Formats: sequence, structure tokens, C-alpha cells
Amino acid sequence: MLAWAGAARRLPLLDNVIRALGATALARAVMRWPAIKDPIRFNAAELVGSRGRVQVHQVQGGSVVLRHRTRDTDIFDEIFVGNLAYQPPPALAAQLDAHPPQRVLDLGANIGLFGVYALACWPAATITSVEPDPANLPLLARCVEVNDGANGWRVIAACAASRPGTVAFSGSRFADSALALDGEIVTAHVAAVDALELLAQADFAKIDIEGGEWDVLLDPRFATVAPAVVVIEWHQRGCPAPDAYVTALDAFRDAGYEVEAQSPPPHEHYGTMWAWRSAPPQ
Repeated sequence: MLAWAGAARRLPLLDNVIRALGATALARAVMRWPAIKDPIRFNAAELVGSRGRVQVHQVQGGSVVLRHRTRDTDIFDEIFVGNLAYQPPPALAAQLDAHPPQRVLDLGANIGLFGVYALACWPAATITSVEPDPANLPLLARCVEVNDGANGWRVIAACAASRPGTVAFSGSRFADSALALDGEIVTAHVAAVDALELLAQADFAKIDIEGGEWDVLLDPRFATVAPAVVVIEWHQRGCPAPDAYVTALDAFRDAGYEVEAQSPPPHEHYGTMWAWRSAPPQ
């Protein structure tokens, strides 16, 4: 009887948790509605579908491929829903409108969601996607396929680094797969490509490589080869200095960029930073 009474006292709390989770899922479903051309099918897969089920969905300007009820959906929501993680700051937006990028480089392409977003913004752009995770690459390839290989969309199956070769990789973690640091689990050894050479061929770059960015950002060549516009998700992970935000800020300013980014709240270990310049480096 006492055990039953204790369970009964816990039920309202459990009910509140379930209700809160349900409300969150429903709110996300409602927010996605304008972004997707098949919102009922998308949200049904999220609310009651099996975890990891792969589906293709149409969005404005293209199609996306993702594994439902995984981190893929979180990244989809970041890019296409709500605050739009890759919406440029006003000071840069006018420049991009006047001079749309023609060669977009996506370092850490994951399953191609940013590539689809970039094509919706700049339909004439060519996309080069760099992605090392063997678990993500088939979805990225499918994304290119369902978008008809838009403008010769190219995929490089490699890890972005400062030199070519082979690196230890911790994969099969969706968007959180990354170059393996000392002491971390290694799931594969993957090819590495010299990202500085690719940056020299682009006029817009998105960099989100979960701590691998420091090898690229702090390379002495960065200031002379980096494109006119860079958006980066910086991470404390892998940073050689105590403050990753300041390290990224200094690296861009030293390379001649204007920078816009909000200072991260205490104990925040990553953030987005936009950097641009009106003329290429001399």
C-alpha cells in the first residue's frame, strides 16, 4: 500500500514531464510547417515513425535527405526552421545580395543540409562538400542525387585538415562525428584533404568540423587563401588556447576580416561566427 502511494505521488510529476516533451515536439512540428512542402509526412515520421528511418523531403529550392528522430532533424531545424542558424548578419546580407557567391565550400557537410540551403539562397552557385564520416556519406550522395547534382555539386570523402594524408576519426555520431583527439575512441582511419587548397578556390566557406577547425584556421596560409566570406561554428574542443571564442576572433581579425558574433554565455563551448571582407587578401 505504501509503495502504491509513493507511485501515485510520482505520477503527476511524470505526467508533467510527458506533457512538456509532447508540447515541445508539437511546437517544433508547427514551426516546421512553412519550411517543408510535405509537413504532414515529415512530422508524422518524427512523432510516430521509427528511429533512423531515411526519407526525402522537399524544401524551398531543393530536397533534403535525413534520418528521422536523430540528430539529423536537429540540424534540419537549425538551418531551415526558426532563427535560421546560417542567416547572415544584416551588414553582410546586403553584400551577398549584391554579389552572390559562385563557389561555396562546405567543410563538414554532414548529410548536405547546408548545401541545399546554400542553393536555395544562391541557385547559380557550385557546391563542394567535404565529409569524412562513412555513416553520413551515403545520405550526402543521395542528397546530391535528389537535387539532380545541382550545378555539378561535388563531394569529397575526406576530413578537412591542413595537409593531405590519413587521420584517426571518431564517427557514426551523426553531426557530432569528428577528428579523434588523444584518448578518444577511433572508429576509422579516413583520408584527409588540404582544406587550405580548397579555401583558395572558394568565395564562401562554411566550416563546422567539431574542433578540427583550429588546424585550418591557425595555419599560416589562412590569411592569404581564405575566401571573402566565412561562417564558422567554433568549438572549445581541440582549441590550443583557453578561450576558443577569442582565439577564433583574433584569427579572423588578423587575417583582415570584419567579424560579427555574439559573446558566448559562460560555460558555452561552441558558437557561430561570421567573417567577411570586401576584397580578397593581397
